This record gives sequence, structure tokens and C-alpha cells, in this order.
Amino acid sequence: HTEVLGTVESCVAATAGSSVTFDVTIQNIQPSNPMIAFGFSLLYDSTNISVTAADAGFMIKANALSSPLVVGDETLLPDADGSFNASVADTAAAAGARESGSGVLERLTVAIAGGAPSGLYNLTLDGTGSAIGDPNNDFWPPDAVFNGKIAVGVACPLPEADLGVQSVNAINS
Repeated sequence: HTEVLGTVESCVAATAGSSVTFDVTIQNIQPSNPMIAFGFSLLYDSTNISVTAADAGFMIKANALSSPLVVGDETLLPDADGSFNASVADTAAAAGARESGSGVLERLTVAIAGGAPSGLYNLTLDGTGSAIGDPNNDFWPPDAVFNGKIAVGVACPLPEADLGVQSVNAINS
């Protein structure tokens, strides 16, 4: 399975009372150790954000033989407790249902409360609660986790890669 993934955006600007949709993605699952399940925990500010929609119908069901079973917080939306716990397993026994490559694990929509004050709101993937399951029922944590922010009524900060020295002025005293 190869899905063309766009750039990773670390921040999105939004307004109070709006919604934001984003993808949780995975890269480079090896064919020698394919995925049959995944789980992750997304931590967020429960006073101003809630998860209102979740769609796991991407990579886990890309193969025709796949039969995904969603058993996490996806079944209890909206989720407003500050921790969205995704859990999806492919119950198909066929080897052809297993996934490798790169793609979208889940597409989430979060709602921002109408009275949310201006500021940056973190969307944090808890690396300890994230894993990919293989056909041996071994679970593997991600090699890297990239978190995001929602900027409500303020500008997104520059990504670290975009920060740099623009000019240096020598001052003689």
C-alpha cells in the first residue's frame, strides 16, 4: 500500500466555534512486518476542544480482504475528556489483508468551543500509548511522533526548521 502523504503541518489556524480536520499518519511499515492493528492516544485541552468525528477507513482497510473492527473511543463520540484513545484491528485472517507502506491511520475532526480564548492548543500524540500490531500480535511503538497545535485567534508559530538568523549587526562600543 502506498499513499501519497502531504507535508506535515505542525499548526493550523482556526477560530473559536469552528472545526478542524486532520490525519494521523504512518510511514514505512515494512512488508516483512505488516500491520493488522493500530492504537494511539491523542491528548488535547478538554475545556476548549472535543473530538467530534473519527474515520479509520483508510490504510487498515485498503486491501479488499480487510475487515476492520473499531473498538476505541471512535465508538463513543463526541469525546471530550482530553484523551482520545483510538483502537482498530483488522479481523481478517487472510495474509492479503495485512498492510504495509505509508498512509492515513485515522482522520479526526475536532470542534473548538465557541468561547475558547485566543491561544495555542496542543494536540499531542502520546508515544507510550501508540503502537502498530503485527500478525504475531507484537506491538511496536512509533520511531518518531510529530505533535501539532491549533492556533485560535493567534498566528501559528514558525516551525523550528523555519527559524533562523535573518541578519547580524556588529556594534562597536
